Amino acid sequence: KNHRRLIDAFSLIQQDPTLNEHDVRLVMVGDGEDRRDIENYVAEKQLGNSVIFTGARRDIPDVLAAFDVFVLSSDREGHPLTALEAQAAGTPVVLTDAGGSGEAVARKGTRCGGVLVERSTESLAAALREMILFPELRAERATFARQHALANFDQIGMIQRYVDIFRAVLRD
Repeated sequence: KNHRRLIDAFSLIQQDPTLNEHDVRLVMVGDGEDRRDIENYVAEKQLGNSVIFTGARRDIPDVLAAFDVFVLSSDREGHPLTALEAQAAGTPVVLTDAGGSGEAVARKGTRCGGVLVERSTESLAAALREMILFPELRAERATFARQHALANFDQIGMIQRYVDIFRAVLRD
């Protein structure tokens, strides 16, 4: 994860005069060995009043559903399950183009559950700015993300796909 990139992008958002009327907060969920360094970096950037550290949480589905946007600013990523979970919770995503992130953004035709951006502070900030300035677009992406997740990743459907795979393997 590249938390500094996210914090730098958030700093650009905070400095953007076109966003002054928006009360934007960055919520960082979880604990890890880098937390103190991340907190210090937030303090260096003078963002302490706008960044919330929740620590470890047990109610992640509720937390994801409460967000306006979910962000992963990774340099490396497998297949980010948290991005799928966010979309299932009805939260659009902004992901950096790392590993399997591109496959994690719900898409069908021109509709999407979020955006994939290059791994730069400016690209990340631009995508977040768009989500802030255009709430109707954010809502459209959130609705599509949830519908897509429910249609393609519900428990019964996933189990049936595994059964189909096992049957196909057994026939061969």
